[in-house]
Amino acid sequence: EAAEIIYRTYEYYIYRYPQKRFHGKTANQVRQEALTANTPEQYPIAPNRKIERF
Repeated sequence: EAAEIIYRTYEYYIYRYPQKRFHGKTANQVRQEALTANTPEQYPIAPNRKIERF
């Protein structure tokens, strides 16, 4: 049961959850575009000031 819940959470995050850092695309959409493009679009990770101190 726990494995199924983990899998469903993973599936939701990859295939259905649009992310702001990907400009409203899901992780799977970004991956598919990167696989077909000659020069994939870059999505840099925004700096996190809370953890930069460490």
